[in-house]
Amino acid sequence: MAREDVNIKVSADVAEAIRMWRAMEEGPKSMANELEKTGRSGKRAASGMAQEFKGLVGQWASVGAAITAARQLVLKYIESQKEALRLTSDATRPIDLLTAQFANQAGLTKDQADAARVKILQIASDRGSLPGTAFGAAKQLVSSGFSANEVLQGGATDEFLKLLNATNATGANVDVESLGNSLTSFLNATDQPRTAKSINKNSRQIFGLFQGTNLQTADLDRFAKDAAVIKQTTGLDNEQLPIFSQFRDITDTASASTAFRKTATALSGAAAIPKKVQALASIGLTPEQVDFVGEDFFQVQKTLSDAFGAADPTVANIAAKQILGDEALLSRKVLFSPAGVVKTRERLALSGDQAAFDRAVSTTEGSLQAKANAAESAEAAAFFDPDFVDPVIARKRFATHLKQKGKSAFTQSTLLDVFDTRISHGASVELALKEAGLLGQQSVIDQIIAGSSSGDLLGTEQGQQPGQQQALKVDVKVEVQDESFRFEPVHADVRALNTAE
Repeated sequence: MAREDVNIKVSADVAEAIRMWRAMEEGPKSMANELEKTGRSGKRAASGMAQEFKGLVGQWASVGAAITAARQLVLKYIESQKEALRLTSDATRPIDLLTAQFANQAGLTKDQADAARVKILQIASDRGSLPGTAFGAAKQLVSSGFSANEVLQGGATDEFLKLLNATNATGANVDVESLGNSLTSFLNATDQPRTAKSINKNSRQIFGLFQGTNLQTADLDRFAKDAAVIKQTTGLDNEQLPIFSQFRDITDTASASTAFRKTATALSGAAAIPKKVQALASIGLTPEQVDFVGEDFFQVQKTLSDAFGAADPTVANIAAKQILGDEALLSRKVLFSPAGVVKTRERLALSGDQAAFDRAVSTTEGSLQAKANAAESAEAAAFFDPDFVDPVIARKRFATHLKQKGKSAFTQSTLLDVFDTRISHGASVELALKEAGLLGQQSVIDQIIAGSSSGDLLGTEQGQQPGQQQALKVDVKVEVQDESFRFEPVHADVRALNTAE
């Protein structure tokens, strides 16, 4: 027999009401006994019982209310167990999967994975992010070459989530992994170290340009394909973004990226092409003045802008076509003009404001949605149970075993009902399985918990002879306790079932 005692303390009035109620249920003799306990005995008690009973009936509304209150305490206990189980299940199942995915990507041990789960959920709560967003960011950063230590302890995940918040790239529909890949692809293309510091440095630029230009975080994925060539020819790293944004203002992402790359390569290789050498000479320049060797990109930009501006317009147009190729008109307008030079300087200034970036992060993280996200991440951390066995999954496996053993529909239903009752009263899956017919069959219980569908579910228990019938009895005892520490039962559920058919 299995038993769980749930003791709930109630007031003396409630306990007295329950005693009277039970006495009334049990008939005149019991009522007489109850009256005798209160000092009325013998004939006086019997003759006065009708009057006493009438008085009790007159008080039935208040007595009933007291009994109802006691029962509600019991029901509240059961519901609290169900809610705790739901919260644990909701927290553990998805977080366990997210943790496993990150751990596999990062090559972590079990202990390291547990520590990573705690850290990522803490970062998510701090940044007002959902657990899936934080885990997705961490996994993508690791897959893109960041070390697990940099992602977790070095602050890379934290900085990336700040970027998402600053640029409003938040919510369930945001492809965090794609954005993470875009950023890291750009870092890799421009030979920037894969560190939290690099993310912060580029985040400030992306944010500033996000505010004042057409540049979007998603543009980095396409631009990264050309950024490596631009880095190689011009020496620019994250300073490419302000210049790219100038192209992006007037054309689509792919065209802007291609135009920037072709402009850089056209100038760096001008000395090898006679027509370009002649074209440069027509506006008073040599290839050595614009090949990014000994001069940086911004010096070359100013040199070409001044030369085009000083030359005859017709000569300047022809020279631009021969020097810059198909992107001549676009590049000359965007970069190699007095207005283009001024805009580049403005974009460089626009993209370096740390204070503005921090304000945007703070604004997003102070929103109601961010607070709700933070609460969800904190709840996931609080209710996560590494040893949690999901009773829903265990119940399905148990039902499958019963079916495989050929148990009748009635037996299946009854045993599953016992399992459900014990779970609702706070029992573990293992204890619920034992009390639903598997006492002494630990190997079968282990198979159900671990997920195996084989094994003898309702075979011979320890000490049971083959063919011997086994009676399953489940006694769930719930008591209320008055202020004098006296106990009175208000609910008892006893099931008897012959499990050997």
